[in-house]
Order: sequence, then C-alpha cells, then structure tokens
Amino acid sequence: MNFKKNIDAVLSVNKKAHDVIKSCKTWDQYQGAERYVDLVEKYYDHLQCDNTLQLEYLDNSLENIRAVLKLHKKKSLQFD
Repeated sequence: MNFKKNIDAVLSVNKKAHDVIKSCKTWDQYQGAERYVDLVEKYYDHLQCDNTLQLEYLDNSLENIRAVLKLHKKKSLQFD
C-alpha cells in the first residue's frame, strides 16, 4: 500500500488508536489496546513510503501512540 494514496486511512487508523486508548478503563481493555497498537504497527509496516518524511511520520506516530498508551494506563490504573 502506498502512503500517499492511503493518507486518509493512515490518519483514520491513528485517530482510532487514540480513541481506543482513551476508552480503556480496565486491565483487560488495556491489553486489548496493546494488541490493537501491535496491529497498527503491522499496518504501518505494509505501507510503502516514497521519502524519509513519510517514514519518520509513521515512526513518530507509532511512538506517540505507544507513549499515550503507557501514560494513560499508568494514570488510570493508579487510581483503581
């Protein structure tokens, strides 16, 4: 899949990942979110990037998603 042709799908997957993470309340839901982030990574791996800017966007996006998951999980489970 080409990054440029599928930019709307990439942005949609990114937004969905954040929505999944924000909706988590239990440990099981966080485990599901971690699996979802792994699927996002596999999806990103199948994209063909034309330049380093596109590749860096995908790398930064995935790092951001993982950081948000880690912080949200830590914050949420701290109060349980």
